[in-house]
Amino acid sequence: GKVDPGEWDGIPAVANLTCVAGSGIDVSSVTAADLSARARFQWDQDNLYYLVEINDQEHVQTQKPALSWQEDSLQMAINQENSELDRNQFEWAFFLDSEGAKSIAFTASTGEPLSQVSPFAIVRDELAKRTVYEGELAWADLGSMKVVLTKEGMRFGLTFLVNDGDSGARKWVEWSPGIGNTKDTRDFPELILGSTDNDPIVRDTFSDGDYVANPQWTMEDPNPATVDWCVVREGENPHLEAIEAEGARLWVGLGELQ
Repeated sequence: GKVDPGEWDGIPAVANLTCVAGSGIDVSSVTAADLSARARFQWDQDNLYYLVEINDQEHVQTQKPALSWQEDSLQMAINQENSELDRNQFEWAFFLDSEGAKSIAFTASTGEPLSQVSPFAIVRDELAKRTVYEGELAWADLGSMKVVLTKEGMRFGLTFLVNDGDSGARKWVEWSPGIGNTKDTRDFPELILGSTDNDPIVRDTFSDGDYVANPQWTMEDPNPATVDWCVVREGENPHLEAIEAEGARLWVGLGELQ
């Protein structure tokens, strides 16, 4: 929870999150000071590391672990489907209550909670109105991921959301749908463990219809076989891939988009 200088320098942040509000809350009234967050990820042969920094005017967590999602907390989920018999699926909540930092597994294909080899810390700064979650997910806790000898190139879905319940009604900011309103792993962005300073490559896929309908993107795709598009943020060089029906990926530089 206490970020050491230089520890996360150069790691790209996921900061373009969507605010979702419960009944009685106007999303347009939620400011960045009310609730905003950014996350970073990196990895090595033993762990996936995460850092989530949150701006929140008031920290409230009084719920039992199973209901921690109703108030201030972090939910994170991972999904990897290798075959019908080999699926790694997890969802956890991390939260800070009066007793300290805690976690609970809502879903775990291993049937086990996170072990001591996946430590984490949560630090609340009341003066700065800021909460920091920092920790590591050991591959040893993530099912068959632990037996992959070379982690570089490994793919899996990952998403997260940050809950805020201090207004009496829950709202949250999310990287993608899939764990907030509904449970659907198909909505998770795909992470590919890259080789540049052990940063993950982030892939965020959306439909061809979404691409064509976006007025900010004027470049036309001449190939009718395109079924999906994928924004790839690899370090400082984001690009776009057109995904064809047969699985081929065509690289397009984001600089070409208007």
